[in-house]
Amino acid sequence: MKDFNKMGLSIVIPSVSYRSYLDEAIESCLSVSEHDVEIVVCVNNIGYNGFSKSNYFDSPLIKWHCLGQPVQPMWKSLNKAIERSSGRWIFLLSDDDVIRPNFLRSQALNEKDDFFLYATRVDIIDEKGRFVRRSGSPTPSEIHEFDPIELFFKRKFHNHLSLFVFSRVMYDKVGGFRDTGYPNGYFVDTVFHGQVLANCSAVYAEQSSVFLRRESLGQGSAKFYLGSVVNKYMSEVVTAFWDDATFADQCALRYRTKDGYFQELLYQRFFTEWSKLGKSVYGQRKVMRFYLLFSYLVLWAAGPRNKVRVVQWLMVLPVSFVKRRLCGLIK
Repeated sequence: MKDFNKMGLSIVIPSVSYRSYLDEAIESCLSVSEHDVEIVVCVNNIGYNGFSKSNYFDSPLIKWHCLGQPVQPMWKSLNKAIERSSGRWIFLLSDDDVIRPNFLRSQALNEKDDFFLYATRVDIIDEKGRFVRRSGSPTPSEIHEFDPIELFFKRKFHNHLSLFVFSRVMYDKVGGFRDTGYPNGYFVDTVFHGQVLANCSAVYAEQSSVFLRRESLGQGSAKFYLGSVVNKYMSEVVTAFWDDATFADQCALRYRTKDGYFQELLYQRFFTEWSKLGKSVYGQRKVMRFYLLFSYLVLWAAGPRNKVRVVQWLMVLPVSFVKRRLCGLIK
């Protein structure tokens, strides 16, 4: 049996196939010197294949594990990767992202209880490592004023795989990562974040960037958003959320029913995808916004009230656009 208190922090890097970014990710982990750290690279594939190209493949500083089977769904591969680590605390790092040297420097994890969460603040970079934009985290006043789960429902946390450092006890408490239906991990991190925030004792949110997340030009909106299948996937997401009784109770206080939260998530998702389709990084044509709008109003089960809210927002949009242009001309 593993002694999970022996090693302080496990930085777990899940990967499917080798890319040169992986070495940069590993190298950044080596700068986390103020904590007792193990670095675990877990390959979600039959074999190591091209991973021998890594400069760290034979390094005694890195623990390599291979699942030794065909590629597993994201939720399952994350759970298997964590099972292969030994730390009391866990941080998941995508194989193309980077930790900054100030990561965790302000926190003594050995003094925290098992239901503490450390929230990263992230800067978005492009494929060449250039700064793109900054993603938000709650401010100290918001952390002080609101319960952590309330900040989740207010969408103050930018959900990504590396949002939190969490304990193994917390991971076991919420049952790890859940099957959310869509094979590429649709909402798998968001469900986990909602559940740990509902069960946490305290959250520390960094106010300076400690983490760089890479955004590639190949990213884009999933095609299933332009059809009714999104209803099926979102229903599976909400069911996964509801697997945790504490989260379900907190959600019911705000949205009354499971279906009420399902409709709210669809409403929120419309604006997320609308925003994505307006950014050049996703390589999408603006005409796709029309198909997204049609799908939302006709095919998505977002409920009449939320559909009316979107129509009202669209009616105000041209007015606000003209106001912004006029203000620009005046300046």
